[in-house]
Amino acid sequence: MKLSDFYGSLQERLWRARHRLPLLLIPASAIALWCSTPFTIHHGLLYLIFCSLLSLCGLALRGAAVRARLQHRKQAEEELASFPSEGIYARMRYPLYTADFLLWFGLILYVGVDPFIVGATACYIVCYALILYHEEQLLLQKYGEAYAEQCERVPALWPLRARHRTASVARNLGGVLRNELRYWAGAGAGFLSLTLIKQRMITLSWRASLYTLIALGTLLLLLWIGRAWARHRRKS
Repeated sequence: MKLSDFYGSLQERLWRARHRLPLLLIPASAIALWCSTPFTIHHGLLYLIFCSLLSLCGLALRGAAVRARLQHRKQAEEELASFPSEGIYARMRYPLYTADFLLWFGLILYVGVDPFIVGATACYIVCYALILYHEEQLLLQKYGEAYAEQCERVPALWPLRARHRTASVARNLGGVLRNELRYWAGAGAGFLSLTLIKQRMITLSWRASLYTLIALGTLLLLLWIGRAWARHRRKS
């Protein structure tokens, strides 16, 4: 197999698995914590707040991107007849990828183990650089010159400084909730689960209050509901 064919095949496989790929970070983070010694794990309330804010920024950006995509689908004569250019898409082409990086980087950072943070971040960036390249080629094939012109005007992952007022996007909180419930619940469950594992490694005990367990169970239930909701929407 030629190297060009190998890299093309690798990019396509990664692109098809792009939604499941970050889930590998969850068992990897648990293994990293389990193999670490207590005094090498970054911990504390301020550290948790900082990491949570990073993930919240990602979730907020996802919400803005989903709102724009929902409005675009509603206005288009046929679904995704053109690439979205409303709202956040007027300032960056791939807000969902930037949002997912912030969301997952907050969780990666919260693991608090230096080798894992460096290794997981590097792997994430390399994989998603290949995924983004493949997706851009697909979009260029689908939308042609119109999308090539948008690539010249709008940055890929960093928001363009607003120089003029963009078209407003309807709030559509119900649609955003249906799309994003699993991400909000999953992020909350991830932080709470990592807190319990870190506590076990630092204090050598599984002490957890009843309220903590109830909160974790509720988040996992919401995560299941959100995933079931998304599957039902794709089938309908």
